[in-house]
Amino acid sequence: MVARDLAPSRALEMVRQKLSERGIEVSAHLGGGKPLVSSSDQIESDVQNSNLLFLGMSCSPELAKEEIGATKVAVEHGVRFGFYADLFGTSSRTFFTPFRGQTSFVFVISEEEAKSTRRLFPNAEVVPSGNPVLEGAFTVLKSNAEVRALFGLEEKDLLMYCTAGKDLEVNRLHFRAVVEAVSLLCTKERWKIFFMLHPGDQNPPSAYEDFIQTEGIWVRLISSKDVKVKGLASLDLISACDLMIAAVSTSGIEAACLRKPVIDFFSEPGLKRMREQTGYEVWPPVAFGVSRAAHNCQELACAIDDLMSSGFNAMRVRQEACFPKPATADAAVKSMTDTIMKILNS
Repeated sequence: MVARDLAPSRALEMVRQKLSERGIEVSAHLGGGKPLVSSSDQIESDVQNSNLLFLGMSCSPELAKEEIGATKVAVEHGVRFGFYADLFGTSSRTFFTPFRGQTSFVFVISEEEAKSTRRLFPNAEVVPSGNPVLEGAFTVLKSNAEVRALFGLEEKDLLMYCTAGKDLEVNRLHFRAVVEAVSLLCTKERWKIFFMLHPGDQNPPSAYEDFIQTEGIWVRLISSKDVKVKGLASLDLISACDLMIAAVSTSGIEAACLRKPVIDFFSEPGLKRMREQTGYEVWPPVAFGVSRAAHNCQELACAIDDLMSSGFNAMRVRQEACFPKPATADAAVKSMTDTIMKILNS
């Protein structure tokens, strides 16, 4: 297994555990959103000596270099391989194009994604397995009151959870728009803004320091490490929030699964990147109505006002329709594991 980005690393780790329970020896090189610690020689050796290679599809050629390198080794040595496309449009990433004809399998999150993926991977078994991470989003262990108390929030406070990516320019535009939007709200004194840094963000926290010091606006910059120190997971914060502001992320869809008001913010470079990485003109959760799009601080302020009143009612109906709670918490992992076992035994 090879994956760099956070969400696919989490999903592949779940599959690794299930395969291990079935007696399959698995060598996993998973970055969890951070640079892989494994050397290229280690990965190459494991691929050469494996019966099957299972990969994520990270979001840029630079971040996917280990996945691309491992796939090249698999092609050279006749090792069967396949991918996990964890979000909308992931399977269309062009830097994986050279391997499409030789791919044995691709896991995608829905039947609609499967239809478009089958056109791109004509020789692969394309399985609409679902997303294991999203299935876990329906189960939260900590109560909202407990989470809010750990961060010193009072009952009157409104918690805004904002996710970030790995790009400094896009993150700064995102954070600036959020702070400026909140400053326009009549409820600005009640909002407590948590900016969650991406594990793969290599920029120092000081690069965002000016947003924390914005006068009259309560802002806290946090990392996954800060959350873990309190015995929490990021999902606990999402569950406890009153509003999620995302930017083309799994976290935004997790918030939809938890029936939270969701806004996806798109700066100009952020929108350009989304279109390049997914092939979509409009981010599907926005098209589905499970999230609201905003492109500047004025649109963002209006969306916040609307969703914190009656505007969320229609969004919640769409969230329940598009992301119904699964009958079991591990259906996606089981689908992926069963398919891999079938290929290994063929």
